[in-house]
Amino acid sequence: MAAADELFERNLDFFKIINPALAERLSNHEALSKLVFDEDGEPDVLFQGMKLYGKGAQKHVEQQIEQYWNSPGVITLTYDSVANMDSEGTRLLNDLKQFAEDNAVTFNEQRTTRNAFHLVVQGVGLGQHIEPLLADVKPRNLVLIEPNMEFLYQSLFCLDWKRVIGKVLEDGGNVHILTDGKSSGLIYDIRRIYTQYGRASFDGLTVYTHYENPAFYAVEKFLATQGEMLFSGLGFFEDELNMVANTYNNLKSGEEKVFLAHLDQLEFPVFIVGSGPSLDGSIEVIKANQNRAVIISCGTALLPLMRAGIKPDFHAELERGKVQIEIPEFVAQEFDISDVCLVGSTTLVPGVKEVFAKRVYYFRHMLSSFPVFSGNLLNCLRFPGPSVGNTGTSFAQDSGFRQYYFFGMDLGFVDETQHHSANTVYMEKGVKHESPINPWDRTMRGNFGGSVKAAHIYEWSRDTLEVSITNSSIGHTYYNCSDGAYIEGTVPLLPEFVDLPEPSEPKPVFVERMMSRFPVYTKQDFEKHWQDGKIIQDVREICDQMIASILDNSDLSTKRYIGELMKVVRPLAFDNSAALTVRGSTYLLLVVGEYFIDRIEQYDKKADLIGFLRDAYCRGIESMRDEVDVEISALQNTGRLLNRESWD
Repeated sequence: MAAADELFERNLDFFKIINPALAERLSNHEALSKLVFDEDGEPDVLFQGMKLYGKGAQKHVEQQIEQYWNSPGVITLTYDSVANMDSEGTRLLNDLKQFAEDNAVTFNEQRTTRNAFHLVVQGVGLGQHIEPLLADVKPRNLVLIEPNMEFLYQSLFCLDWKRVIGKVLEDGGNVHILTDGKSSGLIYDIRRIYTQYGRASFDGLTVYTHYENPAFYAVEKFLATQGEMLFSGLGFFEDELNMVANTYNNLKSGEEKVFLAHLDQLEFPVFIVGSGPSLDGSIEVIKANQNRAVIISCGTALLPLMRAGIKPDFHAELERGKVQIEIPEFVAQEFDISDVCLVGSTTLVPGVKEVFAKRVYYFRHMLSSFPVFSGNLLNCLRFPGPSVGNTGTSFAQDSGFRQYYFFGMDLGFVDETQHHSANTVYMEKGVKHESPINPWDRTMRGNFGGSVKAAHIYEWSRDTLEVSITNSSIGHTYYNCSDGAYIEGTVPLLPEFVDLPEPSEPKPVFVERMMSRFPVYTKQDFEKHWQDGKIIQDVREICDQMIASILDNSDLSTKRYIGELMKVVRPLAFDNSAALTVRGSTYLLLVVGEYFIDRIEQYDKKADLIGFLRDAYCRGIESMRDEVDVEISALQNTGRLLNRESWD
């Protein structure tokens, strides 16, 4: 037992280095269980007369791992996902196809290796399964989940933690030990860890469950059914260039107002109005209360409101496409919207100024345009996407409103032929705009009972709304008057029960005072931030660092190079415009390359494939580096990008 006690102390010292808070908990833990050994000297945990394994930990693990690999919990991408890339990723994909044809290389539909960047182990127990799993998967990012402190404590007596997981750390990998017993907390942590350490490495993510726990089931279900959210919104190079160019042209006049968040609370209630089909049944309620609440129309909700005689105080827009001009232009042909204040991303197409006379621009902190032109988080909306309904909600939250009413924020519907309000441009006969319909491939809980059909974007939007509400809930009340998806944190309220009191002051007076809080972005502000196109040099430096990270790793199959690249681009950082400009397309290059590295059928040709990919990665990064020089120089000289300008 002396050897076990000595191992315990060594493990505790190791934990003090890698996780001091957990080491403190383990040091003070008073065990309720007992470590026991079978006739072969294998350990087990005895708690209230029951053993965790029953046959010894090693015997149990050998059988469990064998069964696991017969039907492993590995999440993989489809070829269609990989084929749907930006121009940088598509160029690499086409070059790969040509390489394969020229070298008689073929690829399997399934992964031909167990190696994966991410390994999630649910349940540490006594930890005897960790070492063989590491040998099989060789992860660069290891997530260990153990909500039962008894098991973790007892493992210190029989598992040499430093020897087993220290190898991952010594080789530049990352290890995370999660002890939350709630699935919501675990899912939050996994999303954060995935995003920070391996955003491009969803393919092959391996999940191993060691023992039964309801929280583990929820994590498995999330990764299997909603894991695509981890893979969404990677961004891409051409889009980032346009984000910078549009912000440049929107703000260079020195006359535009920019958003500034305020902590003081606004007493006026606010209506957040989307264009879901239930809006039509709420129009009369909104109209009856329009002078008692600030009204924010979101995207295509503008036309139904105006046709009902309701002029919103603010109109929210998010994306940078030509639709964000064309649809308001269509509305302006029929109605006077000069008094409606646009709340728009700085990245909107500059022509939007011709449509809205009053404007307030906000920044999006994870776009390259933010650190170039601001860097002040108070100029940002915290949760502006993925849909324009999130934009309107975040604007209200970050402006200080406390009482919210959602109308037409359906995020789903019963009848897929009625996917928007009947008065939106999507339902207008003879109008070319069509709803960007996604496959209605899932259902969500209905706000007033039952369920509604939904798509990925609606589920993503709902999840983000729930996060924003959680982060803005103290002293706030949210009423969901929409007949669509239930949004956690809101109170379902039938529209007919909305009857607001008369305000203490006229709404126009309140809105004007609210507008006065948003500062003007002056010419001095512009010049201070733009610094004569300093982004060109910044991109050159970061691209050279990325190329060095690739060239320093001769064997890409170890996936070490991905971790090195992540240290350069810092996935959660938003203070470096150069990283944000090239980060998304770099991710997509890795997605394509890794997909084929892990599916090659001729093992003897894998080294040739890796050599080709190292060169191709570097060429792709060099191309982006050089294009930034050309495009930003053209922007400064002509006000336009040379080759990459896009409104799509």
